[in-house]
Amino acid sequence: MSKFKIVLDRNKCIGAYSCVSEYPEMWKPSSDGKVDLDKSKDMGKGIFERGISEKEVEKSRASAIACPVAAIQVVE
Repeated sequence: MSKFKIVLDRNKCIGAYSCVSEYPEMWKPSSDGKVDLDKSKDMGKGIFERGISEKEVEKSRASAIACPVAAIQVVE
């Protein structure tokens, strides 16, 4: 199991898609104008999580930094 995970607070998402630009394999535009975290688990209340490998951490952090509303976090 991965010791890293990426977390999306979909309630904060404004659909800027800067995360998609940084890491298109991780993020998918949704029909409601926001993004979906691909292959994630719904934790409830608009929070989605996905375990990531060490090789995915750098690009995941880049997508988190690119988010203008801080809806994305990478946690260890």
